[in-house]
Amino acid sequence: MKIISIVVPTYDMENYLGRCLTSVLDHEWEEVLEVIVVNDGSKDRSLQIASEYRLLYPETVVIIDKENGHYGSCINAALPVARGKYMKILDADDWFDKKEFGRFVEHLKHIEGDLIVTNYTFNYASGRKKSFIYHKKEYHAIYNLSNMSFPSKLLDIPMHAAAFDTALLRGIDYRQTEGILYTDQEWTFYPMFAVNTVVYVNADVYQYFIGRKGQSTDKNVWMKCCLHNFIIMERMIRCFSSFGETMSGERKRYLLRMINNAAVQLYRYYLLYAPNELFDEIRKYDRYVNENDSLIQFDLFKVRLHRYLPFPVLWYWRKCSKRIPSPIIRMLIRLNDARRFRLFEYPSVLRRRAIAGNNAIEIKKNKHI
Repeated sequence: MKIISIVVPTYDMENYLGRCLTSVLDHEWEEVLEVIVVNDGSKDRSLQIASEYRLLYPETVVIIDKENGHYGSCINAALPVARGKYMKILDADDWFDKKEFGRFVEHLKHIEGDLIVTNYTFNYASGRKKSFIYHKKEYHAIYNLSNMSFPSKLLDIPMHAAAFDTALLRGIDYRQTEGILYTDQEWTFYPMFAVNTVVYVNADVYQYFIGRKGQSTDKNVWMKCCLHNFIIMERMIRCFSSFGETMSGERKRYLLRMINNAAVQLYRYYLLYAPNELFDEIRKYDRYVNENDSLIQFDLFKVRLHRYLPFPVLWYWRKCSKRIPSPIIRMLIRLNDARRFRLFEYPSVLRRRAIAGNNAIEIKKNKHI
């Protein structure tokens, strides 16, 4: 029996797909692992590369070749054919830590849950890494989403961390929105209306690559596909308005937190960066959010310029019907979004940096003695 199905949505990923599939495939796991590569109308060698891996792992690799329909259509195509007890997504430009994934597969043989959560790591093109570890939880214990208390950090479950029970997804007739980007947000939103049991596994499986040109997180792509995010957020609010009011406990808190986090991120980014010609459309979606502020418990004052310059940009926009003048925006963003700028850090942080700098100077002096 296949324990887990890994879905790999693929569009023009010939430079990354080999790394991705190598990280997840091993003859040791053939009996329990299924890898579904969904070729979303690629125009490069992605399909050929996937076919080569299928020849090497015929019992593991499944290929779905279809016309382009964007990310959501890949998940929708894979779910009906998935044979694994659990289903997890791996983007073709990302990879798994092979050793950690092997540990994860072994754990899956002995645990039961609607949602299995693992740790993950951001890998930046510059070489920097940032790991996200779910501390303060008893790993492998079964937690009930309806009646347990979650520390707030554990309410942040992105696509990289989640593997869902395949039967649960089919039971709710899960489908992601097709034809637009950023639908990975739906992967950890809609299933949570049905999830009851959550299990945390201490394995740093997913390695998320950040910095590829043309990536969906690229600033230029965000601007081009700006309204996709607002479409998804509006649909999430509509779904919550239909079912969320009857909920209580951690399930409701999780769904509200996800909607609010998405709203804060979108408003801040687009109010600061979006071109003026997009604002008629943005205002349309903002009116809908504004009408539902009390339902989703949205605090517009959380949309700030920066954590150390908490000017409420959404409040200003709604009140004055205009953005902060662009010269001021350019100055503030240059000062605050540049990671090298430290003026607004807390004194304790500055002290630690000063001590570290002095130690580095001493080491350098000693080398020259």
